[in-house]
Amino acid sequence: MATLRQAVLVFAFTILLGLPFAVAHGIGEPEIENARIEPSAYLPVDPSWLALYDFGLICAIVAASLAFPAALTPKTKKAFFIIIAVPAVLITLYMAASTVYLNVISWSGGPVHWHADFEIWACGEKLALPKATFPSNYVGTSTLHHHDDYRIHVEGLVVSKEDVALRSFFRVIGGDLEKGRLAVPNTDVNSRNALPVLEFNNGDLCPNGKPGKVKLYVKNQETGAFEENPGIDDYVLKPFYNIPPGDYLKIAFETE
Repeated sequence: MATLRQAVLVFAFTILLGLPFAVAHGIGEPEIENARIEPSAYLPVDPSWLALYDFGLICAIVAASLAFPAALTPKTKKAFFIIIAVPAVLITLYMAASTVYLNVISWSGGPVHWHADFEIWACGEKLALPKATFPSNYVGTSTLHHHDDYRIHVEGLVVSKEDVALRSFFRVIGGDLEKGRLAVPNTDVNSRNALPVLEFNNGDLCPNGKPGKVKLYVKNQETGAFEENPGIDDYVLKPFYNIPPGDYLKIAFETE
């Protein structure tokens, strides 16, 4: 009976020990080439990973203690305490120092919560974006995302202004945006021969047979009219919570 109990305990805590690796590698946020976006990417090591690994270490020690209680001599208990306490203290100090460092170097000067509304058009048709999938309630990263509401959300620290450029938003949701090119995630990927991304390049033909061009429009808050903005490559969202004065953007592939 004791052997069975030990086996069950070891199995259960082995599962718990594996959770940090599953969380860190299985439910991670999208890897964006040449873009960091998340504040933790500016650190040598992500503090959340360290915390997860420390949790796994604690689970392993607890599993060993419950499975083999006879081996818990005073020296063993002291050793276990040191093994648990030292990493916990060091990780806590690293997390605190990291928080201070990121706040100091951040372009935003601390945590923010900004919004920008947007529309995406192609050849006169308004495009839809794929919705968030469970268990997440957003598409993108924790810092830069949308909640199926066609509103860009910037939440948290913004270390570099490029992290909240419009192009960065398109990249974290699975598309891209640059001068002469618009790529949008396809909502109909389950259909036969459907492409994962709809791509539009300057010169591509619309259904009317005319060549189109990728353009960015920013709504003039005073007149209510959309005005073309030439800075499509490096446009940075305005730092406001409410709209207006926050941005209302229209990204369009359209004929002249």
